[in-house]
Amino acid sequence: MDAPTDTPLWGRLIDEERDRQRPAISQNEAAKRAGISGTRWRQIVDGRAGAMDSDRGVQTVARMAEVAGVRPEQMVEAGRSDVADELRLLLGEPLGRTAHDSLTLSDSAQATVTPAALAGLPEDHDQRIAELSKRLDDNAEEQRQIAAELARLLGRTDPGASRAG
Repeated sequence: MDAPTDTPLWGRLIDEERDRQRPAISQNEAAKRAGISGTRWRQIVDGRAGAMDSDRGVQTVARMAEVAGVRPEQMVEAGRSDVADELRLLLGEPLGRTAHDSLTLSDSAQATVTPAALAGLPEDHDQRIAELSKRLDDNAEEQRQIAAELARLLGRTDPGASRAG
């Protein structure tokens, strides 16, 4: 059955990569491995489940991408850097670029914050941002929470505001 024409690029990517796996893996088996039903898998990859840009949605899509064998860089190219970061966490890889233009993470996952982002912030924020940036490299499980707190401290009310929908 052909996917609807409005299928998101990231949905097609996940299903195409699943199809490429050898030995082959069915949609139902992939869904089971991702912790969702086969029907839900089809709804998500076909774009019928909405943007999937809530925290839970991003986590679900990242699990699907992991099962399908999608690389984080492919998710970035498909417009889902939020999913790419979550996928990196699942794969135990350091975070790459985040959805926040003022916060970037190097290959070693050590955060650097641009001077422009710090301009005008209260003094206590500078120190806390530096502490959190250092901790990003120390514990992969905390990276997502720390990035969200950094975004909040930098004045971002919605850390996913630049997510593709």
